[in-house]
Amino acid sequence: MQGVEFTHAPGQGAGKPAKALDNISLRIHQGAFVAILGRNGSGKSTLVRLLNALYLPTTGRVRIHGIDSCDASRLWEVRRLTGMVFADTANQIVGTTVEEDVAFGPENLGLPAAEILLRVENALQTVGLADLAERAPHTLSATEQQRLALAGILAMQSECIILDEATTRLDPAGRLEIMGLLRRLNRELGLTILHITRHRDEAVLADRVLVLEAGRIAVNGTPAEVFSDVTRLAALGLAEPLPHLPKLECAATDSQKGWSYPLVMMGGYSPGDSLLHRSDARSKILLALLFMVILYSVESYVAFFLLGAFMLLTTLGIGRSLSDSWRGLRPILWLAACAAFFNIFFVSGAPLATSGILSYISYEGLHRSAKMMLRLILLVSSATLLTATTSPLALTAGLESLLQPLKRIKVPVQQLAMLLALALRFIPVIVEEAAKSIQARASRSPAFHTSGLRQRLQGYTPLLFPLFVAIFRRGEALATAMEARCYRGDLQRTRMRPLQFSPADLISSAVLLVLLTVLFFVEVKAV
Repeated sequence: MQGVEFTHAPGQGAGKPAKALDNISLRIHQGAFVAILGRNGSGKSTLVRLLNALYLPTTGRVRIHGIDSCDASRLWEVRRLTGMVFADTANQIVGTTVEEDVAFGPENLGLPAAEILLRVENALQTVGLADLAERAPHTLSATEQQRLALAGILAMQSECIILDEATTRLDPAGRLEIMGLLRRLNRELGLTILHITRHRDEAVLADRVLVLEAGRIAVNGTPAEVFSDVTRLAALGLAEPLPHLPKLECAATDSQKGWSYPLVMMGGYSPGDSLLHRSDARSKILLALLFMVILYSVESYVAFFLLGAFMLLTTLGIGRSLSDSWRGLRPILWLAACAAFFNIFFVSGAPLATSGILSYISYEGLHRSAKMMLRLILLVSSATLLTATTSPLALTAGLESLLQPLKRIKVPVQQLAMLLALALRFIPVIVEEAAKSIQARASRSPAFHTSGLRQRLQGYTPLLFPLFVAIFRRGEALATAMEARCYRGDLQRTRMRPLQFSPADLISSAVLLVLLTVLFFVEVKAV
């Protein structure tokens, strides 16, 4: 970095000084282990984001292995060389399985499938997650999620790992475990480590310590040099004594678990080995569309019963229990019931009675409302089956493949497909943030859960704005993490496991065609 300054644009860096960095000149050699300390707002995060080209300097130059970060033609090379791990790792997880998330970066680089698979296996082996390759990331502990983030960087073969307060949310045992892994990566693989931390006990393990103050480098030296100047540290707000640390060789466990949401709703992928799990994403998308066409074509209650029985058997076939399915459907039942209730009064026909409220309700209205409810429930159930057996990234690949002809008329197929994947990923995120908001509201008002429906609805209303803000922040964090891992909408991504039709697709198609044939005869007989 040569004479680097960075000034936030209007509207950015709210609550921070306009000039985040002021005349920074710095050289970090390959293979170094550097800890970065400083108060909040001192410019630590801004500095490291300049190294990954997430920010570009207002003045001065930043070079990574001789590459100017402002050289747009080599932007993705800079981001490949410098991998980022953020404070809240859960916000940078893209995949719905461990190996899928690790593969995200290499897929963005356009590597062949065999190379991606080899890199993923090696990276998971290095961080000790090889046995958890098929696990859902949200079921991992906080420390395991940090290991997962590091594996994603290793799979991209980055030469520098930047951690932006990545150990802040870990307990002492988890921090110890991650620091041991970082030292091993530094010493055995020769990777450069830049570690922003609030913990001086982590900084003493580095080879070099930088302390930032008001956008400038206030102290630069070895841990012994930096921490021996107690007076200077006190002036920089870093005068607290070093806590006692166990040795890095000690075994460490982490009981801090990631937040787990029930995989019972649309958008919740549940790994498995069922017939539908093994089917190609393109087949499942087309079969789901065919099922929807059938659903809105039938009229007899016998046909609805058969469709319901088919959905029930399919749900059991993918390994989902009836209790989980019921919990997932309950919100939809309320929505369907409300829609059906209002629909009853707006359909003309023979009334149920000549006077009273029943005179406003017709037999036709009852039938139409009942069928509308059944269609909505079965529609949501079919969408849930699709997303429960197909990961968002696999859905992205399938949808992108099916929409390929639209590229000829300049439709941004890949961007639309990834947008769908992220929308599905954020359904559980919305549920998580809503649950946190409701729990916070209930903790301030013990009678919240026992009050009447009207009072509870009034209590939910003030939660909408903070819920929206929380979701927006998490979405922004995810977008930043995807950029840092070389995602670019117009880049032709490759796949670790390319789409491929199998016998499972033939069996699934045959089953649905048999159902279609049976329903055709049922409808003909009903007529």
